[in-house]
Amino acid sequence: MEELIDDPFYEMRRTDYPYLGLTYVLVSDDDVGPGKESHKRAVIAALEALNRRCGGGQDHPYWVKEKKMRCKPCTIEELVRIHDVGWQDLGENEVRSLPIPKEMSYWYAFSEPPYPLPYKEEDFERINEMLFPSQNRGNMEVYRWNDSFSNYYPLNFYSF
Repeated sequence: MEELIDDPFYEMRRTDYPYLGLTYVLVSDDDVGPGKESHKRAVIAALEALNRRCGGGQDHPYWVKEKKMRCKPCTIEELVRIHDVGWQDLGENEVRSLPIPKEMSYWYAFSEPPYPLPYKEEDFERINEMLFPSQNRGNMEVYRWNDSFSNYYPLNFYSF
């Protein structure tokens, strides 16, 4: 597995979305086929890339406990779905609150970071069209991974 460091997505991410709070790691292996095991190797390779890229491998390495890795299939439509994240108005003198979701969705992670960002639904759609071109979506295999197998935080892993 190798990180696709020359992929045009990284340049778009750097120039057009410098404040985006999400971390993307694109990895590929020509010999990998479909299935959970190949996706598992891709997730592990992504964490290894983060260790190299972010310095996590020096003082605070991101570790993986493979035996704790669990995933479930997810459709591409579920992955890129834009939905109401559930803001609640607490009354006249209260601040709006956002309940913590049981499962963090990709849209929630994009649209509700801990600090305000200038990005909108159109930006989310643009990023996803580059990552998941519409013409290829019918053939995509997507998995959503649990968050207890690594110390990387925030952890919201999908593999496709």
